[in-house]
Amino acid sequence: MSNSIDDPSRRDFLKFGTMTAVGMNISQRDAAPSNVHTASVIGMQFSPKDPKIGIIGVGGRGTSLLQNLLAADAQVLAICDIVKEKAAHAQSLVTKAGKPFPETYTNGDHAFESLVAREDLDLVIIATPWNWHVEMAVAGLKHGKHVAVEVPAATSIEDSWKLVDTSEQTRRHCIMLENCCYGYNETLVLRMVHHGLFGDPLYGEGAYIHDLREELFSQKGEGLWRRTVHTERDGNLYPTHGLGPVANYMGIQRGDHFDYIVSMSTPQRGLYEYRKAHVPPSYPRSSERYINGDMNTSLIKTAKGLTITLKHDTVNPHP
Repeated sequence: MSNSIDDPSRRDFLKFGTMTAVGMNISQRDAAPSNVHTASVIGMQFSPKDPKIGIIGVGGRGTSLLQNLLAADAQVLAICDIVKEKAAHAQSLVTKAGKPFPETYTNGDHAFESLVAREDLDLVIIATPWNWHVEMAVAGLKHGKHVAVEVPAATSIEDSWKLVDTSEQTRRHCIMLENCCYGYNETLVLRMVHHGLFGDPLYGEGAYIHDLREELFSQKGEGLWRRTVHTERDGNLYPTHGLGPVANYMGIQRGDHFDYIVSMSTPQRGLYEYRKAHVPPSYPRSSERYINGDMNTSLIKTAKGLTITLKHDTVNPHP
């Protein structure tokens, strides 16, 4: 793959990924990349080291990541969360693992700014609600930290380019934590593809079909914010779990790239029906208007003519 900053495959990849996430509702203004570019970070390497880590967000997902890090004997020096109890719990997990007492940052929405400004951190991991991902990642990069951000890393073309441009300008890696690319089954299939056991792949299919109705209406954790996106956009709100592994199998950005996409959604029914059955009419949530269709299906064509079907449904019961 070319390292040119004007490489159309890089731009097409970012453009496609975000169009999927926002359901194609993108203006030409949003689609235009910024005017400031430096050399690509593709292939950029650093000497191996045991990084000193700070974590922003230690709810359910962030705590899980923290436990994985501690199991790998990682150095976690700083923890940030606006809920003091969650930060304190994460702090206790670090000390129970025999590690030094990490400093916590809990003083409001922008407490993360103090964490990323520390001079003793190499890597910042972000596991917060989606709308904070880009601002936090850019802040970490500008303070000279490598950044690993949970999915979706960005939800607009403009914000996607902010991540790319800032990573290139600061010469720091910005990694999206798409864990589904690295599961046992996914890596097994990838190895089989590389060994030619499937011949030449022509078609792939991926999906995020996951009944999240109870979680979306929960009064804690992701229920406090994740349902909101269903009132804002219509499309595939969470494409990369299904798409990432298939893209790897097909060599996307490694000789091929996405060319175009057709994306469509069914009507919205699931959240209304679940709310009617489980949420009292007096609750504020009873007045929400959901616009994201229950099942989104996207058809993707690659430059080499391969095709992919991608699906998303989190609001209906499934076997």
